[in-house]
Amino acid sequence: SLALRRAPHDTPNPRPIVQQGGTHDDFPAWSPTGSELAFEATIPAQSSVRQVYRRNVTGGTPVRVAPSSAAQSSPDWSPRGDWIAFLEDSAGALKHDLKVAHTVTGEIRLLVGHGLRQGAPAFSPNGQKIAFAHQARVSETQAPGVGWQIRSVDPDGSNNTPLVVLPNLGEPMSLRWNPNGSHIYFTRNDSVFAIPGEGGQPVLCAGCGGSVASLDFRPSSGILALEEH
Repeated sequence: SLALRRAPHDTPNPRPIVQQGGTHDDFPAWSPTGSELAFEATIPAQSSVRQVYRRNVTGGTPVRVAPSSAAQSSPDWSPRGDWIAFLEDSAGALKHDLKVAHTVTGEIRLLVGHGLRQGAPAFSPNGQKIAFAHQARVSETQAPGVGWQIRSVDPDGSNNTPLVVLPNLGEPMSLRWNPNGSHIYFTRNDSVFAIPGEGGQPVLCAGCGGSVASLDFRPSSGILALEEH
């Protein structure tokens, strides 16, 4: 299995936080306080399908964020810790709704449910926007052959706005805002790109190397960490 681990930078043997046999625990997302993790996993004692869970890093049983019979993935925690954004399977293969769940009340909101594919939700640093990848209809782009957009939406589901239209040459993944919220970075076809937070054309990050699978920012410094194949 794949373990979620907490590892000080100078510790060669990280301590498992969640570890199960025969399954994967994926896409860990820290709470703003660092006391909890949200992650996706299949835990047969709670559900036969992948769900988004939260768990205190010091111990305890993982708890489902938004119990559902549909598979879930890709959690991201709001900066204030009050919402968790995630994807949930919709009707048909590779079709995902974008939802948020309140971490205190349990309220669940459907933000985007076009019956197509959403991906990689990411809260802005001020918590006022969620950026996400969206598999676009031709009617949304007025350009044949265009298959993806990066969009943003407010946490209440309003102001669903296209930020950039991308050629149909691969899904944008691993969306992350830089710490001051001026730009959104993402991976596509093993390369790193950035667009302005208010929208605009993507710019290749020439110094980020190639074969990049995922990325994230260190909030305090803006240092970009990259996972390469």
